[in-house]
Order: sequence, then structure tokens, then C-alpha cells
Amino acid sequence: MSDHITIMNEKTGRIVMLAVDHGYFQGPTSGLEGPGKTIEPLLPWCDAVSPTKGVFLRCMPAGTKTPVILRASGGNAIVYSDPVELERELSIRASGVADEAAREAMRERIADEIVNRELSNEAVTVSAAEAARLGVAGVSVSVYVGARYQKESILNLARMSDEGRREGLIVLGITAVGKEMTRDARYLGLATRIAAEHGADVVKTYYCEGFEQVVRGCFAPIVIAGGRKVPEREALAFCRRAIDEGAVGVDMGRNIFQSAHPVAMIRAVRSVVHDDLSPDAAYEMFEDLSAVPLTE
Repeated sequence: MSDHITIMNEKTGRIVMLAVDHGYFQGPTSGLEGPGKTIEPLLPWCDAVSPTKGVFLRCMPAGTKTPVILRASGGNAIVYSDPVELERELSIRASGVADEAAREAMRERIADEIVNRELSNEAVTVSAAEAARLGVAGVSVSVYVGARYQKESILNLARMSDEGRREGLIVLGITAVGKEMTRDARYLGLATRIAAEHGADVVKTYYCEGFEQVVRGCFAPIVIAGGRKVPEREALAFCRRAIDEGAVGVDMGRNIFQSAHPVAMIRAVRSVVHDDLSPDAAYEMFEDLSAVPLTE
């Protein structure tokens, strides 16, 4: 780990990061329609927050002291609008398929595949110099190992590592996983190691069966992504397993801000990461805190 890493909790050497950068390709994500309102009550309970440039500039509460890891790669979205490519693919795959309903179902599948692979076509959207000027602690860049634009995304990370080091920035490498990629120890072990080899100071990935193997193969510290929203008890359980198996923390978003009680949830997650609470004890804490009005 580079000497300039300062975002880990001093007492535990672990970290609870709040991911709120989903809008850079998803648009107005549920729970982040008004980012400032969502973020403000959660800041006291996280060690770092991960917004986009727009959220950082326009929605972060004034005077925020929480370290910021700024999303620095992007350039694509969950829609894809090239009908020529879609129809070309359809004509190849649906050759001989006369049933119109079957062709339409195939068209929808192909459109989804195209969107997914095009998401890997990212570029650097915030320079290291600009990030340093904004006063953030670091930047995050996604790498799409196994996707169409794998090379370009890995080079984005490599260049940001060089530039970030000169500016004294932490570089978080995010192992993005498309729908066609299996989230298993073999794939995530490959992706995390490649991110570390290309200069990531910290690597964000998913928890999986055999996670200890992923940790052993990556010499950079690993934080886990929260992923899709699941019941609170389930999220706390995989958080506990990840910490026990070598993760240094979490970078969680939807499982916090999409909870019916976001403050209670981030405090419960924090208790797992920093206080070594069991999932059952953390969930009991979540339920107790959920019953207390926010004004108290």
C-alpha cells in the first residue's frame, strides 16, 4: 500500500465507504434522486464517500470533512441507441426464424447484450490534476476484465495511477463485472490482481464463494461492493464473511441508501466492520436504531 493512503480508520485499519456514484451510468437511481438529502445524514458514519463530480460539486453538504473518492471514469450509459448494429446482429442470429414473437424476444436479448458490453467503453472523465484541485482524497476507475473494451479500461487505470501518484491521490480500482461474466473466485481473482498490477492502491470487488482465494492473490487491500439491494440481514452477513476472509472494508451503496432506514443500516454495517459484531448482533442493532425517530 502506498504511503499516501490515509482513508483507513486509524483504530481498526478498516474502512466503511459510502458509494453514491451510480448515477454516472444509471441516471436517477432509486434513493439518489436527491443526492444531497440522501448523503448528508450518512456522512457521520462513513470513513469515505464515493460521489461523481456533479454530485460532489452541487450536492455535497458545505463543509464536509469526510474524505472523498471521486468517480473518475465513465462515458457510457444503460441505454444504447445504434439500431444498425442491433439489426445486423439480429439478422445473423435469427436467420431462419420466422416467428415474429421469437424474433422480437431475440431482439430484446441482443439489445441487452449490446448495452452491457458497451458499458465497458469508458474513458477518464476527471483528470488527476482536477481531482487534486478539488481537494479530494482520491479517485476511482473501473476496469472491465474480459469485456470488449478491457484494454482501454485497464489503461485508464494505469494512467490514473501514474498521474494520481504525482498528485498525492489514492486510486481505487473497481473490478466491474458484466452480466456475461461469472462472479466467482477465478474471475474476481484475475480482475483484482490485474487492477493491483496496474497500480490500484485499493481494489473494489464483489464477495464470492472462495473469497479468501481472491484476497490471497491480490497484494492490494480489497473492499467489497454491496451490489444489488438485498435484505438487511443478508447484507450484514456477507459483509461479516468478507471481513473474516480478508477484506479491509466495504464500499456499499444501494444496501444502505435503499434501506427503509439508511442511517440505522450504515451504523450496523459500521459495527460489523469496525466493532467485529456478528450479523445477528448487527441486525439487532439495526432493528433497535430503526425504531428510534431520527429527531432523537
